[in-house]
Amino acid sequence: MRPAWITQARLAGLAYLAVVLTGLFALAYVPSALALGPDNTANAQLIAGREPFYRLGLLGLLANQIAFVVLPLLLWRLLARHGATLAALMVTFALAGVPVVLSALGFRLDALGLLPDTASAALALDAARNRMLIGMTFWGLWLLPLGVLVWRSGVAPRWLAALLMLGCFGYLAQVTAGVLQLETPGAWDSALRLPASLGEIGFCLWLLAFGGRVRA
Repeated sequence: MRPAWITQARLAGLAYLAVVLTGLFALAYVPSALALGPDNTANAQLIAGREPFYRLGLLGLLANQIAFVVLPLLLWRLLARHGATLAALMVTFALAGVPVVLSALGFRLDALGLLPDTASAALALDAARNRMLIGMTFWGLWLLPLGVLVWRSGVAPRWLAALLMLGCFGYLAQVTAGVLQLETPGAWDSALRLPASLGEIGFCLWLLAFGGRVRA
């Protein structure tokens, strides 16, 4: 038997925490520590100099996607009674992005195998970047039904639900800019990412702290 404090909501919160922590490490900390930028030829040279550290980031991304398979299924059990169709869409959008991101992970591993040929490694990194861009579409889309379900259910404050829904459109705006190759200021990119970051981290912590107390 699991301890009484581990409710369905807290199980979902633990899975969300795994997604958040591995995502911060693999998608934020490692690229920042390596000073990776838009030029993948330069990135290949940087990666070659710290390959073991870069591999840790890839391992973190793999763990992130494993946790991201578990998370929507736990949230479905928590929220499905507040909208079965919305819950099905949430799970579908979330899981649809996982194979795309794992494909990007495979190209990043291929890039390591191509080193020290930085030109070929850069092509593999370009392919990985394109697949991550497609994966971001689904990272955004699943937040919209999740936000609506949170709003309906009352498992978290409605301002968190609103941030989750806004986060969907922030991701889609980033994907649109990436596909159209629009030059956007760094501050603009940060602003687009902010609602999703605040909403997801806030929702995760709320589930862990309060166990998803549902309004009557």
